[in-house]
Amino acid sequence: MPKSKTDPTPRSAMRFVVFMDINRRWYWELRSEDDQVVAKCQMGFADKAQALESINRVRTSAPKSLIFDPIGTLVDRT
Repeated sequence: MPKSKTDPTPRSAMRFVVFMDINRRWYWELRSEDDQVVAKCQMGFADKAQALESINRVRTSAPKSLIFDPIGTLVDRT
């Protein structure tokens, strides 16, 4: 994604991108500094506000999330 002259977001930061898909539902993606999709919502939202609420829930809860391996063993508590 090219950086526009009016884009205040530094490309050295991860960012959320909100968009409406062809099915007229709102989705978000978390993209890395090199524009690779790191995470995305699986559920579409009826309106943009719901998608933004979902992003804020992820932003709030992710720092507190524990890390597990595929069989459910706690890997890291940090």
